[in-house]
Amino acid sequence: MAAARSAFLVMVVLVASVFATASAADLFGTLQSDQRFKVVVKALVDTQEVDALRDRSNGSVPFVFIAQTDAALQEGLGLDGLACITRPEHVKDHMVQILRFMEVGPLSHPVKTAADLSSVAVDGKLATINGMPIFVEPATGSGVILSGDAEQEQFSATVAEVKQINANVTLVVVANGFLVPAQVEEQITMACFPSAASSSSPAVPLAPSSNHAPSSKSAEAAPSSSQSTRREMLRTMLIFFVSSHTEI
Repeated sequence: MAAARSAFLVMVVLVASVFATASAADLFGTLQSDQRFKVVVKALVDTQEVDALRDRSNGSVPFVFIAQTDAALQEGLGLDGLACITRPEHVKDHMVQILRFMEVGPLSHPVKTAADLSSVAVDGKLATINGMPIFVEPATGSGVILSGDAEQEQFSATVAEVKQINANVTLVVVANGFLVPAQVEEQITMACFPSAASSSSPAVPLAPSSNHAPSSKSAEAAPSSSQSTRREMLRTMLIFFVSSHTEI
């Protein structure tokens, strides 16, 4: 009887331990179970950020994770850009910045709705773990818009879903755009597309979203250095072609 009782107590302890672990990993477990976030989940593992995320989202303080879907990351970075920053040599330098930009907290009170993001923002900004703020635009007919840059709307996205994980932890899903700080986008461009980064033109998204119409300033931008080089090569070839036929 004593042996059976001991075995039962051991089983109770093991079950309690399993439930405690599941509770601590609630946010990460939610991301794992959602097929829209495969890139984010893999990146959290590859950058060894899982434990840090679990600590921040343990429910002791109000915390928000602003998740970008695989589709949004692919649209914002492009296939080549996404493949680049998830490589071993870049994932801990660049992808980790995007992951920490998704983490917001501690906050003054829990977020239950999209509108709550405005109320917890300080001077219109949400403090992220990587130190770069997320700008919260006033709610409009199109919903609450979050942006990584106060002046460039191509780094913004719309809140599409708000899901409370527990009393203090909330998962916010954004859509219709790529949410990233302009500074991080520039770093990614320099690392993955150095020829494009050498241009003196202002920062632009790696893969511009079709949801935002280009500004007149962008439309009137001067040709890039690569375009000028191609034009000069064509001009040289044309001169050579004409001169060779003239000699004949």
